[in-house]
Amino acid sequence: RFHNHPDSKGIGLYLVQAQMHAMGGSISVESIPNVGTTFTLSFPLE
Repeated sequence: RFHNHPDSKGIGLYLVQAQMHAMGGSISVESIPNVGTTFTLSFPLE
């Protein structure tokens, strides 16, 4: 983890998802316990 903010509301990921949807893209998440999480952003170039 890059930070440890117990008061964080997690709105950042929601905003990224909303922006990706607005651009016709998508976001996917793969998480492996005790290893890490990968976020993949896909969007059209045109």
